[in-house]
Parts: sequence; structure tokens; C-alpha cells
Amino acid sequence: MNDRDIDILFLIYKGYKNLEIANELNLSEKTVRDYVSKVYKKLQINHRHKVKAYLTSIIHEKMKE
Repeated sequence: MNDRDIDILFLIYKGYKNLEIANELNLSEKTVRDYVSKVYKKLQINHRHKVKAYLTSIIHEKMKE
């Protein structure tokens, strides 16, 4: 994953909608939708709430180390 993918994931985790992400990162909403689709495909997920669950599990795993 590249830095932009991580930015998108973090903002999804924070509860941002696509338009809010676009405004925050100075991108078009279409570009954000494309990034979101790409990230979902990379993570093999299909919904925003699964992004939050995925990142929460990573955080918990890192805390155990």
C-alpha cells in the first residue's frame, strides 16, 4: 500500500465520507471513490465498517508486540 492508500484508510477509520475525504486531501470525489475501491480490493473487504474492524485488529496486534 502506498501513502495515499493509508491516508484514505485512516480517514475512513475516522468516519469520513468520500466527499469529506476529497475535501481533506484536495482530490475529486471520483478520485477518492477510485482509491477506496482499490484499497477495498487490496484488503479483500467490501464495506467501510470492515475497514474499521481491519485496522482495529492491526492496532491490537501491534500493541501485543
